[in-house]
Amino acid sequence: MACLKIHSGYEKGDLVIRGEFCDLCLECVEACPTGAITSENGSLSVDQESCSECGLSVDAWPYGIIHLSSSGKLLICDRCGGSPECVSWCPHEAIKKEGSAT
Repeated sequence: MACLKIHSGYEKGDLVIRGEFCDLCLECVEACPTGAITSENGSLSVDQESCSECGLSVDAWPYGIIHLSSSGKLLICDRCGGSPECVSWCPHEAIKKEGSAT
């Protein structure tokens, strides 16, 4: 599941677009008391069975990218297994895959 937020608006007459996304800081991994969140090869994964739904990983990255669903499932950006769908979906190519110049 990809989790990102795009904010757009006008500042001094110019359109400004800002994105909030997982930057792999691993704060959520360190904050998880059960070890349910792991990082491997530049991707995060969640073992939902191990997740205690405590919310500590959500609080560790306070920008609203990591969150608990209404059913208590932890939602975190897994970068779509290395092929982020947000990159292919974006009609204006404003989102780029890490390391991509275009």
